Amino acid sequence: MRSLSALSYLNLACFPVQWQKLFSSAQHLKTQFPSGPFMAARYENDSNIPSHGLDYGRKGFTAKSVAVALFLSAFLVASSSYIALRLGALPWPIIFSVIAGAALLRIFGRFSSHELNVAHAGASVGGLVASALVFTVPALAFLRNSGMEVPNLTLWAIMLVVLSAGLLGVFVSVPIRRQLVDVEDLPFPSGTAGAKLILAGFKGGFLVWLALVSGILAALFAVSRDIWFPAGLTLLAIPSISLVLSVYPMPIALGVGYILKPRAALSWFAGSLISSAVLVPVLSAYRFAEPVKLVQNLGMGLLFGAGLGLLAYHVFSSRRKVSSSLLFSSRFSVRIIVLSLLSLIVLYLVSVPFAAALLTVLLTLVAVFIAARMTGETNIDPLEQFGIVIAVACAALYSVFHLDLSILHLLVIVIFASVATAVAGDIGHDYKAAKIVGTRARDIVRVDVLSVIVAALLGPFVLAVLLKGFSRELFTSSMPAPQSQLVAAALTGFAHPSVFVSGIIAGFLLEIVLRRKQSVPFVVMPFAIGLFLGFPLGFVVGLGGLLSWFALRRNLFDKGVVVAAGIMGGEGIIGFSMGALSAAGINTGSFLAASVPALAAVLVLTLGFGMRKGYFRSG
Repeated sequence: MRSLSALSYLNLACFPVQWQKLFSSAQHLKTQFPSGPFMAARYENDSNIPSHGLDYGRKGFTAKSVAVALFLSAFLVASSSYIALRLGALPWPIIFSVIAGAALLRIFGRFSSHELNVAHAGASVGGLVASALVFTVPALAFLRNSGMEVPNLTLWAIMLVVLSAGLLGVFVSVPIRRQLVDVEDLPFPSGTAGAKLILAGFKGGFLVWLALVSGILAALFAVSRDIWFPAGLTLLAIPSISLVLSVYPMPIALGVGYILKPRAALSWFAGSLISSAVLVPVLSAYRFAEPVKLVQNLGMGLLFGAGLGLLAYHVFSSRRKVSSSLLFSSRFSVRIIVLSLLSLIVLYLVSVPFAAALLTVLLTLVAVFIAARMTGETNIDPLEQFGIVIAVACAALYSVFHLDLSILHLLVIVIFASVATAVAGDIGHDYKAAKIVGTRARDIVRVDVLSVIVAALLGPFVLAVLLKGFSRELFTSSMPAPQSQLVAAALTGFAHPSVFVSGIIAGFLLEIVLRRKQSVPFVVMPFAIGLFLGFPLGFVVGLGGLLSWFALRRNLFDKGVVVAAGIMGGEGIIGFSMGALSAAGINTGSFLAASVPALAAVLVLTLGFGMRKGYFRSG
């Protein structure tokens, strides 16, 4: 994520991701990639670029760059939705978008670095919108499964809410671009990484082939796993003390762990190990009722508290900067006002009371600025937690006047705020890449608007297909959707509220302390996710973190990111395909059986192509 993304935001869409600069030097990458004929050499040193308006730079908004952006945006809506449901995490899809964008643009012949920049900017929007939906909308299903009667929210209503929130996120980000990107020059690590790859003259070739092979292998493994050991593998089981250590071998978890790097990935693993090997057995030994739920409530509390701590730290440590960036340019203030009014109307039409809708829009405008700054400084965008905070604020205000907001009203508010803050975080990366590469910022705005429209139209329907296709697995260990469980519990109450509140306090304090001590090899948010999800996924994520540690020591991390991106795309699209077939009533067993030889044949052809091109020597 964010998208990985609150937990996209490590996006996790989700949780959102803690990448540092993946490619610290464009010069280093030039040893691996030849410079292309369209290099924007005059912009290689981004410090030489003066602060200009949206039209400064070179054009990248062309028919082919837009076509590629919209296609990849739709692809990422599907694959990212599956990944976020499975893992509760979604790394920023920017590097994948650069690689896939270059591969598709090559179909049209020659292309410029600015066209690739625009293509990847529009593509990544799909992943962030997907993370916002997956982190919030399934809360409806969770509440219904818990026996609560909640009115239905139609797909068209969700689509309108997502569309209005996404467009608001895009246009509100325009006036703060100069402050955050030009004036303060915030790092926006994932955007910087994508820009450095583009500036290195990346045109595809070996890395595209490497990502493709990785994706095919991941898809082949996932299909084989679902045929022969769908429940995973048990490493250790001692029923007398409720100790069970099992592993669910999921390639996307390996990819997420690699991208998160050792610090975050091993924190995730530590949380999962403590959950499954220590807390659950100890609570069972002392005959606590529902030990697993107790640990999960603690994990959700830690996650929410860490998110609040991160918000508080950045609001109070940079409150002057935040307020200064609230100054709208006269040109865009009219558009923002119009979009705010349209959002108010949409929320009201979806049955949110007028006062609550007005407060939601106003608070979301502020949250968008905070989200953009947090993303620029930390690479984390806790999008669903923005939504929860705004929904709770609306509920608290209504309670003062002895009025009630229904669960459905609160959930719509969470969805709206989550989408707006997700898009704002993503477009910040896009602006940073545009500055480094020298692409017109206006082209970024235009392509992101189009991508928001595509993602808003597709996202709700894609999610509905997945929820129907995986209805039996939803909210189990194989498809936990933890953020939506957090949203549902935050709006209705937790099974063990005292444990949850204790987790909030601990998470809040730990996050504040660790923000001041960056040298500590521990990250609260992934640790909390590990507590919630347990050992089956945490083991694989930790393994990915160890692989990244190995790669960093041997200067192989950059290529490993390409492999991880391919893995996530490969298993993500296979997973979505299985969900779609299941939702359509088609036997997925036949699909799995036919997929193995088909994928094996494609793999052989792809490897043969690589041998012919000499890519084995390139590696």
